[in-house]
Amino acid sequence: MLGEDLILPSVATWWCGQPKELKYVFENISTLVIRNIYRGAQKKSIFGGDLSKAELETLKREIRRSPYMYVGQEMVEFSTTPSWINNKLEARNSVFRSYVVADSENKSFKVMPGGLSRSSPEQGAFLVSNQTGGISKDTWVLGKGKDVTTAITKSVKIQPLVRNVLPSRTGERLFWLGRYLERSAYSARLMRMTLLSYNEADEDIHIHENPVLSTLLQTLTVMTGTLPGFTVEKNLKNPEAELLALVHDVKKSGSIAYSIQSFLTNAYSVRDRLSLDTWRILDSISEELTRMRKADTTLMQAYQSLDNMVVKLMAFYGLNIDNMTREPTWHLLNIGRFIESAANNCMILRGMLSKSFDSESKGESS
Repeated sequence: MLGEDLILPSVATWWCGQPKELKYVFENISTLVIRNIYRGAQKKSIFGGDLSKAELETLKREIRRSPYMYVGQEMVEFSTTPSWINNKLEARNSVFRSYVVADSENKSFKVMPGGLSRSSPEQGAFLVSNQTGGISKDTWVLGKGKDVTTAITKSVKIQPLVRNVLPSRTGERLFWLGRYLERSAYSARLMRMTLLSYNEADEDIHIHENPVLSTLLQTLTVMTGTLPGFTVEKNLKNPEAELLALVHDVKKSGSIAYSIQSFLTNAYSVRDRLSLDTWRILDSISEELTRMRKADTTLMQAYQSLDNMVVKLMAFYGLNIDNMTREPTWHLLNIGRFIESAANNCMILRGMLSKSFDSESKGESS
C-alpha cells in the first residue's frame, strides 16, 4: 500500500496444489498447520504435531484426493497477554489485528491508534478465534502522540468511492444462497410428506405396488436429481436405506443434507451482507444439520429432524423479508429463490401428474 517492504513477514504458506510445495508439506507435516482453503464449521485447522502416525497417513490421503484444497503453514509462536480467568490473572496466547483507514479526500492513510485483540480461553491453545471460543477485546494505545498519517506514494492511486458496486463473486454466492435455500425447503417438505405416507401405510402393502407412495418416492428422486434412486424397482421394494441417505448423507449430491450444507457454505461466504439475527439462525441450522447427520438412524427420527429443520429454514425466510434492505444483495438472493421455486414446482407437477390414479388412490393421496 505504501510502496515499502513489509516490516513483519507474512506466515510462510505452501499451497498443496503445486507438486514441489505438496512434497514439502508431506515431508514436514508433523511441524506444520494444515488448513482448508475454504472456511467452515467442519473445516478446522489441523496441527500436524498433535496427530498420531495413523492420523497423519489419513490426513495425507485426504490431501492427495484434493491437493488444491489445502495449504500448509508454519507454526507461529504466540505472544501472551494477561487475562482475567477464574478470578485471577493468567497468561494466554493472543493475537492483535490493526486497522488502516483510507482518507480519499486528503489522499492519505491513517493508522488507527488501536485495534482488536483476541486471546485464547485455554492455556497454551494455538487456535485463537471466535469459532473456538476466543475472547475478543478492544485494544487502545494511550499517549499524547498525534495520529500517524502517511502520505501515499506517487505510484499508488486511490480509487474514487463508487457506491452500490457488488463484487461478481459475492453476487454469485447470493444467487446460489437463494437457490439452495429454496431447494432445501422444497426437498425437506416433500420428504416429510413422503415419510408421513410411508409411516402410515399398512405393513403388508408392497410399496412398489402402491401408486401414491411409489409416485411420491419417484418424484423425490426427480426433484433431488439423485438418479437412479426410486426409478429402479429394488429401491422401491426396500426404500428405507435410500430415504435415510437422502436425508443425512452430505456426500450424496442432491440429498437434503447436501443442499443444506451448500446453503450454509454460500451463506457464510456473504455473512457481512446479512444481519446479526440471521447469523444466529445460520448457526442454529448448522447445529441442526450436525444433529440430523449423527442421530438419524430411523425414518421416524428423520421425520422429527426435518420438522425442526423446516422451522429454522422458515425463520431464515422471515428474516430475509424483514431485515434485508432492498438492495442488489436482496434482489440477487430472491432471483435465485424464485428461479429455484419455479423449477421445483415444474418437477413436482411433472412427477405427480405423469400417472393416472383411480378414485381410491386419489382419496388416499389427498
